[in-house]
Amino acid sequence: MGNEQATKWGGQGPWHLEGDLDTLRQSDGKYYLLPGLHQNVVSDYTIGVRTDLLSKYNIATPSTLAQVEGIAGIFGQGEVLPDFDLHCPMMSLPLACGTELATIPAEIPYIPVPADRVPKWRARLGESQAPCESRRLRVGIAWAGSASHINNRNRSIALSRFADLFSASNVEFVTLQKELGPGEAAALRRHPNVTVVGEELSDFADTAALISLLDLVVSVDTSVVHLAGAIGRPFWLLVPFAPDFRWLLEREDSPWYPTARLFRQPRINDWESVLERVRGELERFAEHRLA
Repeated sequence: MGNEQATKWGGQGPWHLEGDLDTLRQSDGKYYLLPGLHQNVVSDYTIGVRTDLLSKYNIATPSTLAQVEGIAGIFGQGEVLPDFDLHCPMMSLPLACGTELATIPAEIPYIPVPADRVPKWRARLGESQAPCESRRLRVGIAWAGSASHINNRNRSIALSRFADLFSASNVEFVTLQKELGPGEAAALRRHPNVTVVGEELSDFADTAALISLLDLVVSVDTSVVHLAGAIGRPFWLLVPFAPDFRWLLEREDSPWYPTARLFRQPRINDWESVLERVRGELERFAEHRLA
């Protein structure tokens, strides 16, 4: 299984400046993508992923991930690994590379949209030859993350509350959630400006292709926003009062994603004021495009 005696790398040694490192290996079985951290440190790197999780969570296939610049190889848990000099858990790379707030890499897009998936979604949305400025604002939505997430009760929004956005003028919505809760499909059908495609999304490659055809994504803190940011599409994130560390505090932008705009809860469980503000901003955005 490769050189299992290799040293765990923490930024030490000449590799940090000299670029002598051939490959890095993820050692904890989890998959995270932190683009750009290998610059000036490695010429390429190898990542280890749990292929069972790729399938379970509909994450892009290894062949899709292999298109990301800088990845030399992708190996599933239990597969034979090539020889490697050092290994480093991906969530430790910022520390190993000496990354600070001002030096967080934010070059986008760093995940390519699979071109072969786009025609299907263009047809599904009824894309016409008319200029996009002549149609309503098209917004992708996700109101809930995985129910098993430890903080899901704080980050997700009940559809009955999130549906306040659907009254925004000159806006059409496209669901980006693959799974719907009890009664949600029926509730969504009551809104003619909402297109439900969740079950048609086979993996993140599909989701990326669909997002590429949208004007904007509005979502709670779930994988959809990270994907939108990775492919360089604009997204508005609805952030709970006590946010995940990646969204920091007291700012409406993100150092990781230049296309992000954050809408934060002013107090615990106050989604109403957040949604009211987002609805108003959507209407202004739509009005500006149609002017």
